[in-house]
Amino acid sequence: MPNKAIDGFELRRLRITKGFSTGNALARASGVSAKQIQNLESGKTATATERTITRIAKALLVEPEAFLLKVRHSVEPVSQFLPPIRPDIQAFLDRKQVALAVFDEYVQLQHSPGWRGWSRNSVSVNKNIPPFRSQILTSLMKLYPVPRGEPRNDYYSLRGWKYEAKHEDEIKVGQEIELQLTLEGGSWNHIFALNGRWKDYNQNPPDPDAVNFRREFEDDILAICNGSSRLYHNMNAEVILVTSDNKVVITRRPRRSVFSEARWTASLEEQLMRRKHGSATSDNADIFECAERGARDELGITPISEKSRLLSFGIEWGNFTAAFLVLIRCTETFAELLKAWPMAPENTEATVVDCLEVVKIPEAIKRDHWLPSQRAAVAPKTNEPCERGLWHPVARARLDALMRHLDSTI
Repeated sequence: MPNKAIDGFELRRLRITKGFSTGNALARASGVSAKQIQNLESGKTATATERTITRIAKALLVEPEAFLLKVRHSVEPVSQFLPPIRPDIQAFLDRKQVALAVFDEYVQLQHSPGWRGWSRNSVSVNKNIPPFRSQILTSLMKLYPVPRGEPRNDYYSLRGWKYEAKHEDEIKVGQEIELQLTLEGGSWNHIFALNGRWKDYNQNPPDPDAVNFRREFEDDILAICNGSSRLYHNMNAEVILVTSDNKVVITRRPRRSVFSEARWTASLEEQLMRRKHGSATSDNADIFECAERGARDELGITPISEKSRLLSFGIEWGNFTAAFLVLIRCTETFAELLKAWPMAPENTEATVVDCLEVVKIPEAIKRDHWLPSQRAAVAPKTNEPCERGLWHPVARARLDALMRHLDSTI
């Protein structure tokens, strides 16, 4: 009898909701190896025998069909665990089969071995960074000019990456395979132009020219790896911050934000910068420094640098941004963070600060919005309300990556 396709996300959701906090716990109850369960959940192994399925189902107290892969429909969620996939993104995935995971507008391209995370020493960047040049975007930048007087900072663009993947059993802790990133140099003009197209696409009805632009350049997501993409891919450190008392920091972005007006996020976003207008400030192409700088400046915390990890990266589909999901841990408890936040140099980047218990991540991912808890603190002198609101387009992807990382390190 042929093997049957497994819905790894649904299997993982069932394991957690049934009280098995790790794959090892389910392995002991089912008699199926922990490695096989992990591979099924991550998608590394797409199918399983009827015997394996029956063993797992019996341990979970569900019918064997409960975690079999069902036909995807563009207007329905893949499972109860995953949020709905937008029709335009689903159509792209059905045609290209590229993503290991999709959340909102985030299309995952690569994740670290076993979700343990790349450390700072296992990520390298090319030192010779040429300027980004594209005739295609020249007309677009004329169509969406940066307003006069607005700072025109310089940023990095992802050109490509190289990673020689191995089975995680072959990789020892501290000997991770190097992730090599290739970058180009760009500016706020490129970012502003692509963001303008994104907003025009999200109009009701969408601007026809923006729709055609998206269709023409959607394949450039796949072209990044070999360096042949025609587009500028702004690099964002999408930071998920965990306090010393194991709270995930949730913040509400200000209404004036260009990208995520008044959305809730986990925990902040920081653009990888070559030069800040009027100064010599630069990240020197260091994603970890970018992420830690954002956490320090916005929330006033002290990052534990040796624990920082790059968990995954992909493309934020709306504006073709390369989103790097970075886990930062800090020395402060959540209560201490709330005391430090008002003194942070960029404390206006968040208007509300809240937290999420790690065990409640699956529940938070299933909703398209965040409902503030009683711990939420509002920034002084702000008129913005502390109320429920939509997630940032990459927030739930960060929460999922953190949960996978925690599973791998238990």
